[in-house]
Amino acid sequence: MIDGDFKVCFNQGINTRLIKAWTAPYLASLKYYDDSFTQRRIYTAWDNLEDESTFMEGIGYMLEAGIKPEHILVYMLVGYDPSETWERLFYRFNKMTAMGLRPYPMVFNNQRKDLKLFQKWVVRRYYELVPWEDFVGHKGRIPGLHAKAKGLDAVGVEHRRDLRAASLLKREKQTISLLDWQAS
Repeated sequence: MIDGDFKVCFNQGINTRLIKAWTAPYLASLKYYDDSFTQRRIYTAWDNLEDESTFMEGIGYMLEAGIKPEHILVYMLVGYDPSETWERLFYRFNKMTAMGLRPYPMVFNNQRKDLKLFQKWVVRRYYELVPWEDFVGHKGRIPGLHAKAKGLDAVGVEHRRDLRAASLLKREKQTISLLDWQAS
């Protein structure tokens, strides 16, 4: 792949357990793209909190090898683990966004309207524009939000990092128990 100068797409995900200090530079030297071959993207997953150290080790190797954090999309399974709480879910989400990674929640039980709303908030990057509490309070219906989110790609990477850092601080200060929220 490297010698042939091929563009590749790993949309099924790279297992971070397999990323080591010596393999990450090879991955970084590839022309990796999303499934439409328009944006640089590497896919991986962080499905449960117990895998944190393994996940962070692999991500660390990728970042050290020069892979930009905004190129890494992380599938995060939500609603599967019976011991998962909103606090644990937001821990993973906040950790990834603080690093500049792009989380992508994969809802296990599509009947969970609260998790589907969370997925929408994350995938459409509304979290960069509106706090979760406001989004939930409006049941995800905020006029003009979608148009604003479309413009996020035009905003510079450094500015987005600053926005994420500010948003993370605000979320940490305003943590609420989302278990009290009743999905309609």
